[in-house]
Amino acid sequence: MKTHLICLSLLTALSVGAAEYKVGSAENLRIDGQFDEPSWQAAAPAAGEFRLLKSAGKTDPILKTSFKALADEENLYFAVTCDDPGETRADLKKGPHSNPWTNDVVEIFLVPTGIGDEFYQFVVSAGGASWQQFYAERGNITPDAYSPAWEYSARLVPGGWCLEVKIPLASLYMTPASAWKSTWLANVARYSPGRHENSTWSALNYSNHETDLFNKFTGMPGKPNACDLRVDSATFKTSSRNAEGFSGTLETVIILGAAPAGEYLLETCGQTFKLNLKSGSNTISSQVQLPQAGRNQVNFILRQAASGKTVHERGFPVLVDASPLKLVFTSPQYAGNFYPGEADKRLQGFVEVNIPAEEITLEVAGTPHHLKVAGRKAEFDIDISQIPGDIPVKLGELARTVRRINKARAWVRNGRVIVNGKPEFLLGWYGGPGWVCSKAFNEKYPTQAAKHPFNLDGWIGLEIARLIGKGIETEEAVFDREPSQKVFDALLAAIEKNRDNPRIVYYISDEPECRGLSPVYLRHIYEFCKKHDPTRLVMIISRAPVRYIECADIINPHPYTSPTVNEKGERALNVSIARVRDMCADVERLQRPDKVLMLTPQTFCYSFNNFYAAYPTFDETNASIWASVCCGGQGLTPYIWYDHAARPELSLGCDFIYVSLDRLAPLLTAEDSERLGDQDIRVFKADGKTLYLLVNVLTEPQKFEFPAAEKLLYRFRDSGEHRPENGRLALELAPYEVVLLTSEKMDAGLESISALRERIAQAEAARRQRGNLLFGRGREIELSAPPARPYDLQNAMEQQDKMFDGVIDVSAWMPRNIAADSLWYEMAFTTFVPKFSKAKIHGWNLQGLTFKIWKFGKWIVPEAKRSEDKYLLELDFGKQLTTVKIRLEFVPKEAELYEFELLP
Repeated sequence: MKTHLICLSLLTALSVGAAEYKVGSAENLRIDGQFDEPSWQAAAPAAGEFRLLKSAGKTDPILKTSFKALADEENLYFAVTCDDPGETRADLKKGPHSNPWTNDVVEIFLVPTGIGDEFYQFVVSAGGASWQQFYAERGNITPDAYSPAWEYSARLVPGGWCLEVKIPLASLYMTPASAWKSTWLANVARYSPGRHENSTWSALNYSNHETDLFNKFTGMPGKPNACDLRVDSATFKTSSRNAEGFSGTLETVIILGAAPAGEYLLETCGQTFKLNLKSGSNTISSQVQLPQAGRNQVNFILRQAASGKTVHERGFPVLVDASPLKLVFTSPQYAGNFYPGEADKRLQGFVEVNIPAEEITLEVAGTPHHLKVAGRKAEFDIDISQIPGDIPVKLGELARTVRRINKARAWVRNGRVIVNGKPEFLLGWYGGPGWVCSKAFNEKYPTQAAKHPFNLDGWIGLEIARLIGKGIETEEAVFDREPSQKVFDALLAAIEKNRDNPRIVYYISDEPECRGLSPVYLRHIYEFCKKHDPTRLVMIISRAPVRYIECADIINPHPYTSPTVNEKGERALNVSIARVRDMCADVERLQRPDKVLMLTPQTFCYSFNNFYAAYPTFDETNASIWASVCCGGQGLTPYIWYDHAARPELSLGCDFIYVSLDRLAPLLTAEDSERLGDQDIRVFKADGKTLYLLVNVLTEPQKFEFPAAEKLLYRFRDSGEHRPENGRLALELAPYEVVLLTSEKMDAGLESISALRERIAQAEAARRQRGNLLFGRGREIELSAPPARPYDLQNAMEQQDKMFDGVIDVSAWMPRNIAADSLWYEMAFTTFVPKFSKAKIHGWNLQGLTFKIWKFGKWIVPEAKRSEDKYLLELDFGKQLTTVKIRLEFVPKEAELYEFELLP
C-alpha cells in the first residue's frame, strides 16, 4: 500500500547538481575482473570522488573507489576499482548470499525509467557473494522474488580488489520497455564493515535508497522489445512422490509486453517445452519433477523458437507441499464446517494421495472407512445423519473436527459471501474518515455510506507486525515454518478481544509478497483463525493472489495501474487493465468455491513519489472493477478513501460505480452465472432476470459476439436497446468500455452514464478555472514546515500536488505531533514571482492565522481585509503584491490546509 516518506524539499527532489556520466560502447568483453580489453582501456572513469553519506558527519572516506561503465545493445557493464591499504574482508564464497554486507561490498543501483519510484540493486562482495533486489514505491516494497541472470567477477589484487559486472538489459524485467529512458538515474556505492564506511558516487544524505539524489547515466540503450517479457509467477501441485522427489504440475504465468507473440521455448526443471504465447498474460501447465519439499529455486529460460536466442532468464521460489495425504471436503464446502442452512447429513470429499497406496483409512467419529485409491485420489461419501454435534475426523496423523455451526456472522458458499444467511456483494474501502481525511470532507461525508452504498465497514486487524512489532516478520514470517507461541498468543488475545465486534472480516496480511512472507507461515495463521473463530472471514490483499490462495477466505488482488503522464502529455499505465483482468482470472481459473475473489483497485495518485504520476480515470477504474466482476469477483475495497475525492472524475465516478453494483447485487451474487466464450463476457441469472456484462480491457475497440436468448435487452444506465438476431448479439466496445445489458429495465431513478460524464466535465472545468495563479504549479514551489512525528502523513511531493490542484476540501497538509514550538508553513517560488491582490486559504483552524511575505530580506505582514468562514480565510490586500516567499503562522498547533490560492 501507499507509504509516506520523510518530507523532501523541491530542490532535493529534483536532484539539483546531479552529475552526468555518458556510458561508453562495449565490445568483446570477458567478465574476468581484469579490465584489459580495449573498450575498458578507452573508457573514461566516472567523474567525481566517492563521498560518505551526509549523516556520517564527514565527507571523505578512507577507502578510495572509482568505476567505469559501458553498454551494448543487450548488456550494461561495470568495472569497479576498490582501493584498500588494509585487509579486505572477503571470506564469503562466490554465489547468492542473504547478507553479503558482512564482507566488503560494492552496490550498483539502476533506475531505467529516470524516475526514482522503482529501482534495482545489485550487490557483490569482495569474495564473490551476491545479492539483488527490485524495489517499488521508493524502496518501501519488494513486489517480486527478484532473481535474474547476471554475471560478475570479483578479484583480490594488491592494495584492494576489483569487480567486473555484466547486467543484461533483459534482467531488468520488472520495467516495461515503454517506460525506459535514454537517461537513467544510477549510483555505485561501497560498504566496508571493517571501517564502517558507506561511500557513494552520488551525494546522498542518509540512505543508499535516496533515488532522487542519484547521478545520471546518459546515452543508455533502450530495452530490446524481444526481451520485454517475464516469468511472473510459478506454483506447483504435487501428484506423486518418489525417490527422486516430487512429480506434479508446474503452472507458470508468463507476461508478454512489447515482445512479439508467437513460438517460444521454455527450459525449466531439465526439460524444454514448446509454447505459443500471446500478448499479455499466459498461463502454462507443465509436468515436471522437483527435488525437495518446501522451497525449490527453479530456473526458467525463455528462448525464441526460431533463432534459439535467450530473451529471458530468472529464478523463482516454488513451494512443494510434501503432505503424503491431503484431505479435501466438498461437503461441507467451506472451511471444513457446516454453516446455517446447509445440508449436513453427508460428509463428502476426497483424499489426495501422494504416496504409493491402494487403500487408505479415513476415521469418522471413531468409525474407520476404507477408501480405494484410484488415480492418486480416494473419494468418500459418508452418511453422518445419525452423528450428533461436531464430528471428529482422522486421516493418519491428521486430525480435524467438522463443526456444525448454528450461528455465524459470515461464511462462503460457491464463491459468494454469505452474511446472516444471504449473499452480499461487498462494497468497502481501504481506509476511512479516520485516515488523512480533512475536517471539511468528514463533515460532508461522516461515513462512506453517506456518499454511496457501502456495507463492508472495515475489518479486524490481525497483522502480526501490528500485534507484536515489525521485527517479527523478518524473525520468523519469511520462513516456511509454524509461527511461534508468542504469535499464536497474540492472535488469540486479539480474537478474544473482538468476540463482540460486529465486523465480519479478519485481515491477516497486507502485501505479503512485498516482504517475502511465507505462504506456509501465513497458512498456519489462517488455520489458527478459523479454528478459534470460524464465524468470520479471513482476508489477504496481495499482488500474488494464487501464491497465497490457501492463506485466506477472501483473496483480494491489488494490481495498481500506476498511471503517468510524461512531458509530452502522453498517458500510460504501468499495469494495463488487461493485466488487472488477468490477475483476477488467475484466481477464477482455480475454481475454488470455498474462496472469494475481490479487488482493491487504485483510487489514488503516486504523486508522493513520482513527478509524472496521474490519477486513474473513471473509464480505467470502471473497466478494472467490472473486469474483476467478470472473473467472478464479489466485492471491492479500493485504495484509498481520502484520495479518491481529490479529483471530481474519480470521486463522481466511484459513486456511480458503487450505485450500479448495489442495484445489480442480487444478480451479481447469483450462483447461476458463467463466462461466455473466451472474451470478457459474463451472464448472470436470478429471479427470472438476466444480466450480460461485457468489458473491453484493451486500448483499442473490440468486437463482441455472444448467444442471447432474450428478444430485447436494455442498456443499464445508458440509452439504447438491443434485439438479438437468431439468438445472437454482436456489439463493438470502445477502449475500456463497459456494457451492462438487462432483460428488463433495472435502472429506474438512476443517473445515466452520459449525465455522469457531463457532471464530470463541469466539475473538472470548475476545478481548473478558479483563477488561482498557482494552479498546477506545485512542482515549482518549494514547501517547508516543522516535521511531524513519527512521520508526515503527506510528504512535500504530495503537498505540491494537492495544495494547488483546485480541490478545496481534500487534505493537502495535515500536521500531527509537531515537535516545534509553533506551527508554520512556508512556500518559496523558485522559478517565478506571483503578482496578486487576494489570497484564499482553505483549511481548518485558520482563526488568527498570520499571512507574511518576504520583502527586502525580512518577513512583513501586509495589510488586508479579512473574511473568515469555517474552512476558508480570504484576504483582500487592496493592491498588487509580489514576493518570492510566503509564510503562514498558525495560532493553534493543530491545523489543516486543503488549498492555497493567490488571485490577481
